[in-house]
Amino acid sequence: MIKKNFFYKVETKKAYTLLELSISILVISILITGALSMSVSRAGKKKVEITNQRIEIIYKALGNYLVTNKKLPCPAAFTDKKSVSVNYGVASTSYGNCADTGIDGVYKSTSNSNLVYGMLPVKDLGLSNEMAEDGFGNRFSYVIDKNFTANSVYPYSNIATFGVATSNDIITIKESNGSVASEVTYDAIFAIISHGANKKGGFLPNSSSANNSASDSYELENHPSAFNNSSNPREATFDNIFYSKNGNSDAFDDIVFYKTRNDLVKDFNAFDSVICTSSSVNSNDVTYNGTVMTWPNTAYGRTVESTTSCPAGFTYSVAKPTKKCGAFGIWEEGTIKPCLTAPAGVCSGGDIVISGANILHIFSENGTFVCSNNVSVKLLVVAGGGAGGYSSSGYGAGGGAGGQVIFNSDTYNLTFGQIVSVNVGKGGLPYVGNGLQGGNTILSGAITLEAAGGMGGGASYADSCVVPSSVTNAAGGGAGYCDSASASGGSGTQSGGGSVVGGLNSGGGGGSSANSGSTPTTSTSDGNLGYGAAGTSVALTGFDYGGGGGGGTNSYFNATATDGGGQGGKIGLPNGVAGTNGLGGGGGGARYGKGSKGGNGVVIIYYQPTP
Repeated sequence: MIKKNFFYKVETKKAYTLLELSISILVISILITGALSMSVSRAGKKKVEITNQRIEIIYKALGNYLVTNKKLPCPAAFTDKKSVSVNYGVASTSYGNCADTGIDGVYKSTSNSNLVYGMLPVKDLGLSNEMAEDGFGNRFSYVIDKNFTANSVYPYSNIATFGVATSNDIITIKESNGSVASEVTYDAIFAIISHGANKKGGFLPNSSSANNSASDSYELENHPSAFNNSSNPREATFDNIFYSKNGNSDAFDDIVFYKTRNDLVKDFNAFDSVICTSSSVNSNDVTYNGTVMTWPNTAYGRTVESTTSCPAGFTYSVAKPTKKCGAFGIWEEGTIKPCLTAPAGVCSGGDIVISGANILHIFSENGTFVCSNNVSVKLLVVAGGGAGGYSSSGYGAGGGAGGQVIFNSDTYNLTFGQIVSVNVGKGGLPYVGNGLQGGNTILSGAITLEAAGGMGGGASYADSCVVPSSVTNAAGGGAGYCDSASASGGSGTQSGGGSVVGGLNSGGGGGSSANSGSTPTTSTSDGNLGYGAAGTSVALTGFDYGGGGGGGTNSYFNATATDGGGQGGKIGLPNGVAGTNGLGGGGGGARYGKGSKGGNGVVIIYYQPTP
């Protein structure tokens, strides 16, 4: 049998050539590198995301701090290490004031003394220590104008220095998209800086020294180039310019967050933290006849009266205009209630005030009243009050009488151009003896009328007294104490002065043109005191006029007085109290020395304008 040889084809693996192997290694290397780059890129983006999230939380905390404290916090110290210091993240105001001097680890700019540089005060903001650091493990840097960290200095509890600090030309933020840098804003009040993945210029949580400086020229602007730890306060070399972007550099990786004052106020509805002042915008936009109106400091939304009175001829509506404080410390334009001149066809003279349906011309000084057409007027005329009497040795002198008050329903018809001259009576002056009589108030010209000044109070001596004289139309002054003897004050045809019946060595109260002088009381609390008589109540103005002055007394009690009359003298108040100007009250009688001056009178001419 013939056997055939069979040959079998065996498949064998062919080896890679050197070229093929090289290409394979290159491909694998590229794939691995790409995977690593994608991983690093994702990690970097995550850290940026964490940084931005923390900045957002920090900004909300800063806003809440502003609303509560009406200011922003000072920086905390970079020299406090997270692992060892309990003051890590505590604002410098906890143990110093960044508005005055620097402390360890908080640095003042060498080129702008208002700028301070430190770490975020997370403790004061109610945040954890972790929030003081960005996503890359650096501490955030916090730079702020110290003027916005100062405590309140104004009388309102909700007004702070934050509202008056200059908000222009503070921190300038720039960005570069190429070779040229452009300005984003020039009035940021703070900046929060993350020093990015390269950590250049930042502080690590457990290091009191800054990392190496940045190589990028714009990034170098975002941290001090040098620190002086031996100066007091500590200083660092940095200016007020910071960069948020450099599109021409791969080395720049800082994240800069900033806000202007107005942005911050608007974002957190903190308008009441910014006040209007006498030098704020629109503070001098109201002028009358060359007189510029000035305004006091006040908070947002408040309406205040000017510190300057309306000039002569502009008092038709109000004595002083009012103005409202608007948002961001800017006064609203114009006024709420302006100074006005009297409308055509109405009268002029005195201070003009509208009261209900009436126009009032108030004369506290001499003047003239004239109308440009026919008008019917009514009058309130008050004379000057008498001065309180003199006391030689601690015995109570009599109180001065109030000036005569003329107020009735009489109407005076004036025609175009008729002039009324007004001479307002002044209060009587103190004298060594009886107080002097107040001046008469006199109207002449188109209207003729006269009110008599109140008589002065009687003097008191150790063993005698002088009774005030009786004068036609004048109210009688109170009698001085006469060594326990009874005595009556001057009678006058309008009213009699108070009587003296002894007790506490007191003088009689002054009379008024409305009532007789009071008789000293005998209550157990104050003994026998001469009270000034009540004056005349005038519904037109809501005031009472012409009250008598109280009698003096040799005790710790004194005779009170109303309706413009002054209190009588007592121990600790030897001369009593003057009568009120414009109400014609009598002056208080003395306990020792001269009594007090009587109050000046007043004239009010009033009418209702013709429709």
